[in-house]
Formats: sequence, structure tokens, C-alpha cells
Amino acid sequence: PSFLVYYIIGYYWQVSKYARGPRPHPIVGNLRHLSCDKIHLEFQEFSLKYGQIFTVFLPVLIVVITNYEGVRETYISKGESLAGRPFIATDDVLGYSHNAGAINSNGQSWLEYRRLTITILRDFGIGKSLIEQQIRLSITEFLRHLVRIENKSSVYLRWPIQLAEIALSNLLVRFSSSSFKFLQEVPMMKEYAKKVHGPKIGKMTSFIEKNTEKAMETLDEEGEDTYLVHAYSRKIGSSPHLTENRGSCNLCLDVSAAG
Repeated sequence: PSFLVYYIIGYYWQVSKYARGPRPHPIVGNLRHLSCDKIHLEFQEFSLKYGQIFTVFLPVLIVVITNYEGVRETYISKGESLAGRPFIATDDVLGYSHNAGAINSNGQSWLEYRRLTITILRDFGIGKSLIEQQIRLSITEFLRHLVRIENKSSVYLRWPIQLAEIALSNLLVRFSSSSFKFLQEVPMMKEYAKKVHGPKIGKMTSFIEKNTEKAMETLDEEGEDTYLVHAYSRKIGSSPHLTENRGSCNLCLDVSAAG
């Protein structure tokens, strides 16, 4: 009983260090306050009650920023100070190597991949009229396909929209064809993640790995980069975090997932 009292006092003392938000409960945090199907509306209500920056526990601590100025300050003005990412059990399942890529990496590795990704995408035309024209062509073809469908009442838009997102991300990738941190280290959690997500993720990672290898066969050491993996391969060794070719698979997977 005394241990439980000390735990609860310590828990809420830790909670008090962060921005205001709905009062969490030990172990479950704010899970009982939220509904998955309308969490965006509940976050909107929290922002009106607690301000544009608030904290929720799911049960891992998450600080939510709901205004543009706050997001810009966080990710641009103070981006390097906030480069830390919590490791979760599925990270090793969703990637090719530990702490690599532009999404699931952490600390200095994330900063290196972020800088490299931005540089490569700009070189390929992001922010220029060329990539805008390619995106417009993809959207136009998508709309023409919808027009050609006779039975429009049977159209399930979620899937074609996802295909459109994949098409746009392919323009970028340029393929040719906390609380309770100990739970994240429990082997059972990692095995569960592999069992649930492994088969589907495996198909996607195999596809990316196959196309990455195919793209690397066309690399011209003296010519211009045609694919994202070409540009990445030239940077291998320029940083302690850019050391092996499987990092290019991580980067392609992240850009594809980002849509």
C-alpha cells in the first residue's frame, strides 16, 4: 500500500512538469478520455480548454501543438533541440536497419537524414515548377480514370486516393519499375509487432529493396542522379550515420510512406 501511494504521488509529480492537459490516470493515462474515431475533435476541445499546447498520455507522454506558429517554432526554429524520438517496438519491424531513415531515426542520425532528404528532394525539383507539372499530370490522369468508371456509386474513393498518394510519392522516390518505457523493451512486444505487422510490411519492404537494387544498377558515377538512391549512395561515408546502402532503402520507405 505505501509503495502504491508513493507511486501515485511520483506519477502526478512527473505529470505536473508538462503543459496542462486532461488529468491522466496511472498506467492507462488518458486512454479512457479519448475515442479513436473522433480524436481530432477531442483534441480541438482540449486546445480550447487548455490552450494551443497541451499534454496527453496515451499512455506515453505526447505534447500536442495545435497552432501554426507553435509548430513552426518547434520544428524550424528549435528543430535541432527537439530531434529526440522515442523508440517503439515496431521501429525495427518497419525499417531495414536500426536508427536509420527520415522518420523513425533519432537524434543526430535523424538530423543527418532530414538534411540529406531535403537536399535530394530539392535537387529533384521539389518547390520548383517541374515537380508541380508532374503532380498535376498525375492528378489529371487520376480524375480521368474516375470519369471513365461507369458505375460511380460503387467507387470506394479511399483506395484510389491512396494510390494517388503512392503515385505522388513515387515521383519523389523516383523508382524505376515517457511512461512505461520498459514495456517497449519486452521481447514479447517486439514479437507481437512482427506477428501483426510483419507480413504486410514485409511485402512493402521487399518491393522497395528490389527496386532499390534495380535502380542502383543504372548508377552512372560520372552522370547525373536519376533516382533518389543514386543521390544517397554518393553521400555514404560523408557522415557516421550514412554508412551503408540499406539506409537508402530506409529513406525510400520513409518518402513513400509520407506520400
